[in-house]
Amino acid sequence: MLNRLRSFSIISLIAFGLATVFISFIYHQKVHGDLVAMGESNNVALTQAFANAWGSDLAPLLQSAEKLSDEQLLSSEEIARLHRTVINEIKGLSVVKVKLSNHQGRTIFSTEPSEIGKITNSQDFLIARNGQTLTLHNQHQEFQGINGKITDRQLFSSYIPIQLENASEPIIGIFELYTDETPLVERIEHTQRTIVIAAVSIFTLLYGVVWLAARQAYLLLPNQYTQRSSTQANLAESHQELQQRVNKLHHQNRVLMELAKNKALHQGNLQEAFQAITEATAQTLNIERVSIWLFDSNRTQIQCFDLFELSSRQHNEGTELTAVDYPNYFQALMADQLIAADNAHTDPRTGEFSSVYLTPLGIASMMDAPIRIGGQTVGVVCHEQVGQERHWTSEEQNFARSSGDLVSLVLEANQHQQAQESLRQSEVRERQKAQQLTTTLSELQDTQAQLVQAAKMSALGEMVAGLAHELNNPVNFIAGNLDYTKQYFEDLTRLIKAYRQSYPNPTSEIRQISSEIELDFLVEDWQKLMQSMQVGAERLQQIVLSLRSFSRRHDDELKPADIHQGIDNTLLILQHRLQAQKNRPEIKVVKEYGQLPLVVCYSSLLNQVFMNLLANAIEALSEAATQTDAPLREPQIVIRTQTHRVQSWSSTEKATDWAVIQIGDNGYGMSQNVLEHIFDPFFTTKPVGKGTGLGLSISYKIVVEKHGGQLRCVSHPGQGTSFIVEIPLNLKPNQT
Repeated sequence: MLNRLRSFSIISLIAFGLATVFISFIYHQKVHGDLVAMGESNNVALTQAFANAWGSDLAPLLQSAEKLSDEQLLSSEEIARLHRTVINEIKGLSVVKVKLSNHQGRTIFSTEPSEIGKITNSQDFLIARNGQTLTLHNQHQEFQGINGKITDRQLFSSYIPIQLENASEPIIGIFELYTDETPLVERIEHTQRTIVIAAVSIFTLLYGVVWLAARQAYLLLPNQYTQRSSTQANLAESHQELQQRVNKLHHQNRVLMELAKNKALHQGNLQEAFQAITEATAQTLNIERVSIWLFDSNRTQIQCFDLFELSSRQHNEGTELTAVDYPNYFQALMADQLIAADNAHTDPRTGEFSSVYLTPLGIASMMDAPIRIGGQTVGVVCHEQVGQERHWTSEEQNFARSSGDLVSLVLEANQHQQAQESLRQSEVRERQKAQQLTTTLSELQDTQAQLVQAAKMSALGEMVAGLAHELNNPVNFIAGNLDYTKQYFEDLTRLIKAYRQSYPNPTSEIRQISSEIELDFLVEDWQKLMQSMQVGAERLQQIVLSLRSFSRRHDDELKPADIHQGIDNTLLILQHRLQAQKNRPEIKVVKEYGQLPLVVCYSSLLNQVFMNLLANAIEALSEAATQTDAPLREPQIVIRTQTHRVQSWSSTEKATDWAVIQIGDNGYGMSQNVLEHIFDPFFTTKPVGKGTGLGLSISYKIVVEKHGGQLRCVSHPGQGTSFIVEIPLNLKPNQT
């Protein structure tokens, strides 16, 4: 019987060992797959961060690098600047190598300078060039990293295709990223080995105990038969306890894997991630209180960022502890060791909390796992048992260490998010500065245009006012004496008729003089001459009045004005330019005036607008008439005026009446490109010295800003140009 029991025990032990190895292999494959997926996700996120940091320089860099030799690439300032940017971006991260290749496989950039210029045609590169992201996990005995040669490391290598924003564009290059995940792999392998060793040891011990118990029972069977039932009960209890521990190990491992896949951890959401970790830890280990504490920048105090209480299922935060008050505890934390205090009141590392913290809260046992980033302890995950003392098993301690590692991942992801946010805010500030500079430049251009136009119109107004003043006196003198001259001549004519009646036979001398001067014709033609002089004097008076009206620069108040009179005065001043020239025929002006009432406006400013629009039309027609291939035969300007009513979008405001003035020509028109910039300051299509590019810009501001109206231009090549001025009939000061 003993031999059969021994054989059964050995066979069962071998079967259990094989099952354990198989389960370990399945577990290893599952963890490895999840680890590769997580590494690929992290590497893709890092690549996106690098792409955001490099901005729009990436595509030009890949294109320009194709023309450079290996020596030029090594000495390129762009490559050096890119190397500095990469070094700054990967500080504090697990990246050991960064490499950038173009579509042909040529290495454009690498943190290992000896690789720059070399051609890569590996199978992994070809897969990535076809648009597929590839991540590999390899054991490297020796690897040349950024900070020198490293040995015996677990590395993740990701091949990530680089594509422009337009998805239809081809792939322009391949980004290779190598990250060192050795600590995480070692922790997972350590957890796996611990589980396997514990399971094997427990079952080996169990089977040894069973075998020894059976042997002892066989030897002492005659004397101890009565104890058989008791032994079987103890064996069942031990087996049940062992099974519970195994189940706990599997449950702890499953919880860790689920936490590792939590999106909040990878997104760097501290609050959500911390709450998920503390809740999962408290429920898994059945602990009343689990909290996460982080050091301040001076490492003189720690602050609680999240405390979860299992019984109330509530989260709290804000408590602070200083190194001055608890030196032994802080010294233990600095030693980077896990603190497992079964009796927290008597343990020298935690006894300082007994009276002020442990006793009031009923805490009996504490277990604190360090949180490490970049080889330095930055915080602690605290596990507090309330009530009876608790012995912290090795499995629970390993689980606590894994929880600390997960918090480290969250903090690293948060730092990465903050770096991205800082970069984004910096880009926003730079865009705002650029916008401010653009606005300032536009304002300076507008001010310069206004000053130039004001000086130009002031000089023109002074010249016109002076000319009107100089013409006014002689014109008034001539017009005032024409009536007297006409009366004098009529008196002389009446006298001559009286002489003829009284002396019908004049002397020969009088007949000779009368014949020489053609007295009868002179009398008849004198009437026509006087009428011509009267018309000319009246014409001069109108011209003087128009000049004085146009030169009224001080007239800057809102008041009713006759738009038609302003247009007519402007046409009168431009009359000499409308007349036929040696290189073009006369420009015909067609007036289609509607029933336009007096318009409340700045009349002198509107006269500037009419002057600029009519002058531009005359210049466009003159240019069209002098074309050598197809000259314009009948140049014409059409001026139309009318009113129309504009309905308000607001129910509380009434409809308003607007005046519409349209000035069009039948020239050759403008292209769409010119039309888009027609109202820009200093934009002109005229040769240098023949135009300032200010007329239409000033006109636009007068109509839009001073009168609250609209100035539009409608033009098509070969179909002429029309400028449409729309202003309200009754402009209020607050409408400008």
